[in-house]
Amino acid sequence: MATGLEHVATGPGIHEVVVLMNVLVIGAIFYLGAKKGIVASLKLRSESVREKLMESKTELAKVESALNAAKSELKDFENTRNRMIAEVRSEAEHLSHTILEEASGTAARILQDAKLSAKSEARGAVNELKKALVSAALSETRELIAQSKDQQATVHKQLFEMMNNDIKGAQSHGR
Repeated sequence: MATGLEHVATGPGIHEVVVLMNVLVIGAIFYLGAKKGIVASLKLRSESVREKLMESKTELAKVESALNAAKSELKDFENTRNRMIAEVRSEAEHLSHTILEEASGTAARILQDAKLSAKSEARGAVNELKKALVSAALSETRELIAQSKDQQATVHKQLFEMMNNDIKGAQSHGR
């Protein structure tokens, strides 16, 4: 029955010790065999992480550079905007003064024209009134002259009659 390769345990717990020794030997073999793979894997992973870290730092530098460029552009834009606002305000004030001066000049011309027009109209009204007064005076004078002629004729007639009466009365008394 026995082949000669049998291992015979001699004592209590020797079998457990042999099993433990077999497990340790197998564990050591796996450890030594896997150690090279694990170290290589860790080195590879470490290199990969290092590369990604370097890429991330490069990207971070690019992003920071772009951010600084954007901040610079934004500051330039704000300066340009503020300069343009100041120019527009200055131009608006200048235009405002120009418009006010032009409006004031125009108002003065309109006022002067209105005064001249009022004077001209007043002169025209005075001339019309003078014409009306002269016309009325002429009409009155004509009427008075016409009445005066009639009165002169009447007075003449009365004088003539009075003289005639006096002459007749003198003749009648003197005869």
